[in-house]
Amino acid sequence: MVPGLVGGDDEIRVAVQIANHTGHSTVLMTQSEAVATAIDTANSWIFIDGQMVDTAVLAAADWAQVKTMQIMPQLIGGAHAGLQNLLIVGAGGIGSTLLDLLAPAASRCNLNCRITMMDDDLVEANNLGHQRFGNSEVGMLKVDALAQRHNTYPGIEVVARGEALRKADQLAEYDVVVVAVDRPEPRALVHNSDKPWLDLRCRGDGWMLLDSNTDSTIISQLSPPHEPTSCQLKGALEAGNIEFGFAAVAAAGAQWLLQHMRLVMGATTTTPMAQMNSLTMGPLPLPAPMTVRPSSDQTSQSSEVSA
Repeated sequence: MVPGLVGGDDEIRVAVQIANHTGHSTVLMTQSEAVATAIDTANSWIFIDGQMVDTAVLAAADWAQVKTMQIMPQLIGGAHAGLQNLLIVGAGGIGSTLLDLLAPAASRCNLNCRITMMDDDLVEANNLGHQRFGNSEVGMLKVDALAQRHNTYPGIEVVARGEALRKADQLAEYDVVVVAVDRPEPRALVHNSDKPWLDLRCRGDGWMLLDSNTDSTIISQLSPPHEPTSCQLKGALEAGNIEFGFAAVAAAGAQWLLQHMRLVMGATTTTPMAQMNSLTMGPLPLPAPMTVRPSSDQTSQSSEVSA
């Protein structure tokens, strides 16, 4: 018998516990065998020493330090079970700050997700200071700069989609959609989708959070047609002033998204309610829900049912 030229009897093996449709088994595996098994086992979760990881982390692990490994079916259904698919429309002050907060937090909480950033804008020098970009990124697509910077967290994939939201079918593949742009057209597309959604807005130090649970008449009152606007008030930057409504609403949005993902995973929690605030003046009241009067046809049908 001729010894193998790669690996050999001295290669470290770890007991890998596997749960699948045949039951449970424990197999001694090398690191490369464990990676191959994890890749071949679709819709499963991987745990190393009690920590959920993805295959990239498994491949880079110090195998000599690994004590236990488990591969088990994901505990929620669906084709993308365990990997929540989020879309953030807008990579300006709100969107870039939201990603800065959400990616490391979701990774730390083992909330595996794919975060797609959608925006066709380039980083410009006048974005610096109130958007999460540096001098070296000027001229890049905003989404490319963010994806390059944030594709380092275990369990988190950041995808750059360098386009504007113009059609409803661009939302089709996502589980949750965040709109963080200053234009009413993409906002309306998101509001009219059948997805759970989050609408984050700011002007100066004022900010607003609306979501798919908000009363539709409140949403209508707060979403009139308007010209595109900026997070910073006109003339503020020229006056040497930056206000941080964008950071406050990004923090509220990160809280909403993290709790939403935990809800999907079965946790007992809740997402922040719709709200409007100023960093200087404090909480601001949302408009009251409007009473929608039924049409004459609806009244007639209602009377017939009652009778």
